[in-house]
Amino acid sequence: MPSLWNTMSSAASFLDRFLPSVAVEPQVLCANPQLKNLISGSISRPRLRFPWLLSSALLQMLLCRHTFKHRRKYIQYDRKIIRVDSGDVIALDWLRGQEDLPLDAPIAVISPTLVGKGDDVREYAEELAKQGFRVVVVQRRGHSGLPLESHSWNLMGNTKDLRVGVATVHERHPNAHITLMGVSAGCGIVIRYLSEEAENSNAIPITGAVLICPGWDLNVTWQHMNLAISMYFALQIRSKVLWKHRDVLRHAPAFWRAMIFGNTMPRLYRLLYGVAGFPDYESFAAFSDPVANMHKVTKVTIIVFNNKDDYACPWKSVQPESIMRQPNTALVWLPKCGSHLGGYTSWQTQKGGTVNWGAENAARFLKALVDKAQRAQTLQLA
Repeated sequence: MPSLWNTMSSAASFLDRFLPSVAVEPQVLCANPQLKNLISGSISRPRLRFPWLLSSALLQMLLCRHTFKHRRKYIQYDRKIIRVDSGDVIALDWLRGQEDLPLDAPIAVISPTLVGKGDDVREYAEELAKQGFRVVVVQRRGHSGLPLESHSWNLMGNTKDLRVGVATVHERHPNAHITLMGVSAGCGIVIRYLSEEAENSNAIPITGAVLICPGWDLNVTWQHMNLAISMYFALQIRSKVLWKHRDVLRHAPAFWRAMIFGNTMPRLYRLLYGVAGFPDYESFAAFSDPVANMHKVTKVTIIVFNNKDDYACPWKSVQPESIMRQPNTALVWLPKCGSHLGGYTSWQTQKGGTVNWGAENAARFLKALVDKAQRAQTLQLA
């Protein structure tokens, strides 16, 4: 007997095929006309059918669950463990089934979400693979089953983890174009990495980067986050990271206060400075805030995807003025039906998951950047 979920899926698929659809116009904010034209030529307008016109955060979360359930069956990774100089380890999860790609095929390095799992970014990996990218997910220390040896852990990630991951990828494929994708909380480490490498004359060239639903000003993000989501995220962090690694973290300042009183993201974030190795909250917040470092990134093209109805990284935290000051950066958003990491426009895909407008168009934009870079290389050699 089919489950209720399968029955609902069948009904949604039927409606998805026959109900009329309505196009939603993505909005683009960019100070660079050439970049704006590149974006306009690479992204599509989503067409939303009846269930999605009444979209809500709950519906987007259900569609997200439907996607994870189906893609877990056929999107798999091969893991390689790498030790960093602090004694901790990170993992490179290479998308399985890409062994036949050319050695110089473009590479997409993904920095995953708050609790950092490859499962959370499977739909992005799938869309990137469709565009010809070799896909690798950098799993941060202490996440996704990895141990934590050092006595500090930063909620927003350690740039050393991404730096080691990118260096390993470049060493393995020295002639490939490397792009970066940050997903939700993974955006912060991408921006901090790019800002630090901007001052490095020997930095590994990055062709472009995409940020999917970042929290801009983190204080604003946590304060305006949906309360239920805030409590859920705080519980996930405390159970899957802090409590799991309590043997090495319990002596950090404010660790037990974070465990006991950090039941929402604003409270937990203010108590994690000691665990991250900072003397006070102010220095921790200044270091971790993505927007504080964005102005340093001047040589890498970045596109940011946000949505006005995002329940986890609210629109109030977005800072359009930061975008307009950056000639190499653009902001793209959906006015509705986007939610957090959402923008699900159809129940139909070839293998049974839902279609994520953001994932699809982020991959298409990175492919457009790679194509542009390859044309420039060809002209230089001619």
